[in-house]
Amino acid sequence: MRSKILPALLLIACLFSSLFSSAQKEFRNWPAGASPQEVGKRVAERFVTLPHRLTTNQAAEPYIDYPESVTWYGALTFAQLGGDKDLTARLVQRFDPLFGDEAKLIPVPKHVDLAVFGAVPLQIYIENKQKKYLGIGQAMADKQWSDPTPDGLSSQTRFWIDDMYMLTLVEYRKMMTALLKYQASDGMWRQLIDHPEAWPETSSTGMFTFAMVTGVKNGWLDKKTYAPAARKAWLALLTYMEPNGDIRNVCEGTGKNNDYQYYIDRKKNTGDLHGEAPILWTASAFLR
Repeated sequence: MRSKILPALLLIACLFSSLFSSAQKEFRNWPAGASPQEVGKRVAERFVTLPHRLTTNQAAEPYIDYPESVTWYGALTFAQLGGDKDLTARLVQRFDPLFGDEAKLIPVPKHVDLAVFGAVPLQIYIENKQKKYLGIGQAMADKQWSDPTPDGLSSQTRFWIDDMYMLTLVEYRKMMTALLKYQASDGMWRQLIDHPEAWPETSSTGMFTFAMVTGVKNGWLDKKTYAPAARKAWLALLTYMEPNGDIRNVCEGTGKNNDYQYYIDRKKNTGDLHGEAPILWTASAFLR
């Protein structure tokens, strides 16, 4: 029996090795300075040296808002996956004052933009198993479901497009198929996705790249179709990166308006964490 099982196991191992190698070929052999390790390091190092970028609520009390939360989370996962213990330690040290004098900067989780901060202490807990971090993250997670609606949804559900990221993402393959059709020849997606004349926007391109890399890595998306698209998008994004790690062409915060020109005229920001967070997510996805 053993003599029959061993060759079968070896064959299976070879098949999986071949599939893994094929799936990852688009995610190797990067041009100089373009590897996920190099880019993620540059952006994370930039982030960890910056002061908190605070938002003020109606009571004029400053707090850490979601752009910093999701960038911080991305930097933590990148440092962990890359085995960068020094960077990890500095990212954790950035949190520790929040147990003391800076505790007031922790957002009150009234809605998903604020509750997503919980991902930061939860990721730290995953890495160091210190329960003081777990307590903060778990309280924010529990708050989202403390008062569900009669139809079983979180009371923080807003039916915004944001919620597909902030709570959960549905109809994933359909979304990726649709996005693939609108990727421009330069690898970017536009400020208005279905308008090729619109300007290339980096925060959306970063998020879509992360989603595609993750899909290819997990076998959810066809690697022959989506791996080249993800590579092209990643390399395109890097042309908008400043030497210090800041990202250009990040659309400013935008409400809703039934007017084409309103969206086209949105300000293009540089160094906005909305653009840097998905760079770190994508670097982490490549390393997973």
